[in-house]
Amino acid sequence: MGKIKILSTKNLDQDLKNLFNKNKYELWEHDFIKIVTTDFTFPNHDGSWIFFSKNSVKSIFSNKTAKNFSFKRIYCVGGNTKSLLSKYGQSVFKSSNSSAELANYIINSSNKEKFILCRGNVKNDDFSEAFDSNNIDLKELVVYKNLSNSKTINEAFDSIMFYSPSGIKSFLENNNINDSNCICIGKTTAKFAAIHSSKVLFCQTPTIKNVIKKTIKLYDA
Repeated sequence: MGKIKILSTKNLDQDLKNLFNKNKYELWEHDFIKIVTTDFTFPNHDGSWIFFSKNSVKSIFSNKTAKNFSFKRIYCVGGNTKSLLSKYGQSVFKSSNSSAELANYIINSSNKEKFILCRGNVKNDDFSEAFDSNNIDLKELVVYKNLSNSKTINEAFDSIMFYSPSGIKSFLENNNINDSNCICIGKTTAKFAAIHSSKVLFCQTPTIKNVIKKTIKLYDA
């Protein structure tokens, strides 16, 4: 019997690769998304800040103004995003596992707060509409771009690990999912994957490590 063939749609750090037993798995990797920081003017914002990802944190703190800026209150999505904010010396008021969970928390608990969302060029319409329909002040600042870095891979995979809707779009530019399992980092990515596949799983806590663990669990006997 051959090895179980897995594709990661982003390159993994070595410690994450080591989670796969080389005698059991054949791991393929490619960065289907390239992240590029955009030129932006650092806002003089006196409200609360929202970060969806590590990419938005890196982009904001690559701006010199951020070093001396006093962030009033910070909300974020994901444990890795929270950890990176901590490395930059920032205290996170509220961290949630998904953007939908965070929106729900803010809608039910904010008291006339103003918010600024630091995000990529791909807009999360559901998040924005939740604020708009509840008359909550939300400004959105694009601080990085997701650029497609697609590649044709002429292989059939048992499972494909996806980390964002943009990554799925990039993969599909030159490839098909076919009968592969789609293991997704969270609900938003899974929702998009479900348009193209009926074999979709997602992590309750969105981390790359959890995507790998969920993939491996599929084949544990």
